[in-house]
Formats: sequence, C-alpha cells, structure tokens
Amino acid sequence: MKRYHFLLFIGIITFCSSCGTTKNFSYFQDLDEYLQKEVAMSDSVQEIRIKPDDQLAIVVSSVNPQAVTPFNLPVTGQLNPTQSSLPSYLVDSQGEINFPTLGKVRLAGLSLEEAVSLLQIRLEDYVKDPIVNVQILNFRVSVLGSVNAPGPFYFTGQRVSILDAIANARDLTLYGRRDNVLLIRENEGKKEFIRFDLTKSSDVFSSKYFYLQQNDIVYVESNKEHQKDAQMSQQKQFNLTLITTAITSVIATVSLIIAVSNK
Repeated sequence: MKRYHFLLFIGIITFCSSCGTTKNFSYFQDLDEYLQKEVAMSDSVQEIRIKPDDQLAIVVSSVNPQAVTPFNLPVTGQLNPTQSSLPSYLVDSQGEINFPTLGKVRLAGLSLEEAVSLLQIRLEDYVKDPIVNVQILNFRVSVLGSVNAPGPFYFTGQRVSILDAIANARDLTLYGRRDNVLLIRENEGKKEFIRFDLTKSSDVFSSKYFYLQQNDIVYVESNKEHQKDAQMSQQKQFNLTLITTAITSVIATVSLIIAVSNK
C-alpha cells in the first residue's frame, strides 16, 4: 500500500513538472483569447528610416533607358554573400549621399517611400517620368544569447519581424527565457530597450516594435537554472585547473629533489 502511494506521488509530481515545462516552452499561449478580441496590430508601427552608414541600392529607370544612364552607377561586386550585385550609395555621417549630377542629397530620416519621392522630384528636371527604386542593402539584425545559432543576419527585405530574427537564429534553446526577450535599438544616438514576452500574443503582435529596424539587437536571456549550472561549471573548471597546477608543481618539485639527490 505504501509502495502504491509512493508511485502515485511520483506520478503526480512528474505530470505537474511536464505541464510546467510545456508551459514554459510554448509560444503565444493566449492566442485564442487574442483572436477573439480581434486586436489589430498597433497603427503606430515604426516605419523604417534611412540612417547614416546605410548602404542604399538606388536604380533609376525610364521609358528612355539612355536618358537615365548618367544617374545609375555601374554594377559592381556583391556587398556580402547574402546580397544581390546592385549599385550602392553609402549614407555618410551627415545623412547624405553623393548622387550623380544631383550632387549631395540628404536622405537620413526619410522612409524609403519618401526617399523615392524626393529623388523622383529632383530627377524630373533631367528625365521625363523617372522611376526610382531604393533598397537598404545592409539591413542587419544580430541575435545573441540562448538561441541555437547566434550571430548577425542580413535580410533583403525591409519588413523583418522579431519572429523572423529568431527563426534565422534557429529558435531559442531549451534554456532561453521566452517571457523576457530583449530588443536593443539605437534611435537618434540613444539606446532603446524593449522587452517581449513571447508567451503572450498581444505582447508580440500588437507591439509597434514587432517589425525590426536595421542594426537592431535581439538578446535572449538564459533561465536562472541554466545560469546556475553555467556558474557551477565555471567554478568546477577553475577548481580543476588549480588542482592540476598544484599537482604539476608537486611533481616538478619532487623530480628536482630526486635529481639533486642522485648527484
């Protein structure tokens, strides 16, 4: 009878532990509730703005290809392995690019649509009905911490979400805290720190930070248990190094004494 009670107790503990573990690993746990409320994504989603050090691909076209030749850079090598071979302009520290014929054009602070509109207006003095395409080539997001493949990731599109970044990092590890994902963003020289709880749908899909900006950093913190394990492992490694050093010193000393004695 006592054995039966003991096995029942173990079963209950195991069941509760598995439920807790599943809950910790699940994303968007309140999704059904979120959908019932029909909460729309925030209208204040931050639009991508051109910044200094951006590499911009700008292509000008028209019904008369020869008329736009002076306004297009020659095709060169790739910026990096993930990008297509497109002519590019570097936005300098003043937020300007040096455009053929037009000279210095300030684009920093503008959205891609606003940059297209500005260039089209400026080019209308030289080209009839110019068509301008602007793309950010070095759209990079870094993902660090408890993910399976941390590192910088380059994207060809400019509509990259927090989930896209995590997917490129091959998801969080079992030790990553899904309720405390940190987004670090530099905005006009100031750092912004935004936290996401991936277990709550409204915290993700309704956030104005759902779509990322170029050079954003996503950091996934490890849970406390894993941090303790890491600290213990470091301490064990340190202790092992001390013991190994001590033994090596003793052996060297004994060898020296034996060598001197033999003389």
